[in-house]
Amino acid sequence: MANTLTGSDGSKRYDPGTDWREQIDDFRRLHRIEYGSADFDEFEPAYHYGWDVGRDARLRDRSWSDFESAMIVDWERRYPDGEWGRFRRAVKRGWDRAREAVEDTVYGN
Repeated sequence: MANTLTGSDGSKRYDPGTDWREQIDDFRRLHRIEYGSADFDEFEPAYHYGWDVGRDARLRDRSWSDFESAMIVDWERRYPDGEWGRFRRAVKRGWDRAREAVEDTVYGN
């Protein structure tokens, strides 16, 4: 896959430099595993939001628990009809994938 890096252990890692459009197929596949038949298009903004926030260099030293309350406020401002409790897991998945990619790039994991 063009949007992944291969770790020293042979595992595939997401490249943080890639555009969201290059990530979407991988997130679509993860979505099918985690949510089954739930409509990906409904959850796509949550994955995308998590991916973008997770790549933000200003937040590199902050953990999910440090920043989640600020994300809730921002999410609810951007997506007033998107209840955080419903989309939290997808946002977290996007955040986690982006953070893995950033750590691999910055720290050479």
